[in-house]
Amino acid sequence: MLPPALLGAAVFLVVLLWPSETAPRWMDELNPITGAPYGSPDEYEWTRRLSDPQQDYLRRLLRARETMGPATTSHPDPGSAADPGPVPILDTNDDQRRSNLPNLEFYHGTDESTARSMAAGVPITASGHGEFGAGFYTFLNDAAAEEAAAIYTRNRDRGFHAWGVVDFSVPAKTVAQFFEVSTVAALMQGRFSRILVFSDRTTPVAVAHPPELGGMELHLSWAEFVETNARAGKNLAWPYDLVIGPLKGKLRSQKRGIDQWVFGSDGVVMFNSPAVKRKVSASGAL
Repeated sequence: MLPPALLGAAVFLVVLLWPSETAPRWMDELNPITGAPYGSPDEYEWTRRLSDPQQDYLRRLLRARETMGPATTSHPDPGSAADPGPVPILDTNDDQRRSNLPNLEFYHGTDESTARSMAAGVPITASGHGEFGAGFYTFLNDAAAEEAAAIYTRNRDRGFHAWGVVDFSVPAKTVAQFFEVSTVAALMQGRFSRILVFSDRTTPVAVAHPPELGGMELHLSWAEFVETNARAGKNLAWPYDLVIGPLKGKLRSQKRGIDQWVFGSDGVVMFNSPAVKRKVSASGAL
């Protein structure tokens, strides 16, 4: 077996020298997220299925991680191949470059009273129930969050008469704290660990199940995942920091559909960082 360095050089030379008209497409193109050659056909096919917002999100994560340098841990375990989980990767150097990184805006729709409590600083938890089970449900689109907030508040049927949307403005370096570059690398290989992505409604992906469902890993499509959650009461806690996938229902403001970003009990910690700015970005009467 070739050492990793030689294997990388070999892949580069093959990509460089292979005639374009006969080379497989994965060897003739660059990964739009890493800017590097694809490492395998699986990586190529998985990346092609990502939507533009999903690709942009991963580019930002990778850019933030590269800007801030390598992560360090207090007690490294060189013998462990498992994902080490979220660790701080902040660097005290190059503050100017970090400050130029764009914030990521996450919008959460709910009733107005809850929205104002969240904006005032109440701790965020993964206590919501929905199509992707237990979690904190967000959108990257404010119009989608506003429409969803009105629908959610109306359906609660508990005397609520107004909806609200909270804008969580998250610095890129804060996002990078909780999503290590190893997670991004796993995504590039189509191996989902702490982040689960459904790029469409029909393509099955490997899904690690919670203990209540046997703790096994099975391949599920988005439709099967949503159905599994519905049968379980929409409150299963899946072993992921973040689940990304299409919203089941239709929103009038989103003709092409919209992805929802659902944060689990570990991932939601990001929103409680002092660096995250919160505000009620919209509200209205039903």
